[in-house]
Amino acid sequence: MGLFLSPYQRSLYNVEGLTARPWWTLEQTSCAKYLKGIERQWTIIREEALAILNNEPHLFTPEHQQMVIDGHWSAYYLYSSDSWNATNCLRTPKTCSIMQMFKDSSHCLKSEIKFSLLTSGTRVWPHCGYSNCRLQAHLGLIISSEARIRVADEIRGWKAGKFIVFDDSFEHELWFEGASANKYRLILKLDLWHPEMDPARRVEFKSA
Repeated sequence: MGLFLSPYQRSLYNVEGLTARPWWTLEQTSCAKYLKGIERQWTIIREEALAILNNEPHLFTPEHQQMVIDGHWSAYYLYSSDSWNATNCLRTPKTCSIMQMFKDSSHCLKSEIKFSLLTSGTRVWPHCGYSNCRLQAHLGLIISSEARIRVADEIRGWKAGKFIVFDDSFEHELWFEGASANKYRLILKLDLWHPEMDPARRVEFKSA
């Protein structure tokens, strides 16, 4: 364990010596081949996510309400706590099949796979993730130029069919303001292992 070099990086459980950067390219993750494979199938994933959102929106459950200043932030879980959500996967079989192949072949997945929904008018407080041993990968499904994310001191948006990757131990915040009331941002979110985490440390930090 050690001190952080950046005032933006303030997570609770940490491993000393891991490369610390707010934003990552796919190639820097060591999972690029697998993430690009998911990107090639993004329209299949989007179709299933939209079917849930349009027909059974109540299945998206509120996320981290203590951090939501205004608006609505919710999620539809496919994988968490070392297990697949069988009920949810029945509604999204193609997506779960794609993601099961990713989990089994890549050794990149840490803890969660979910659809994340942010509605217009939402703002989320700046916050830091629990640990520097993971990265977040977001695949844009339905995006809007008004939906933005800041990680450390850099602001970016999402792109349809493409992943953005960042270290969520750095302070980050989300907002979706200035758009019409019926707009939303929909992504597929994956938690990845930091590429420098060795297998023994991964067991130790599995739930962090």
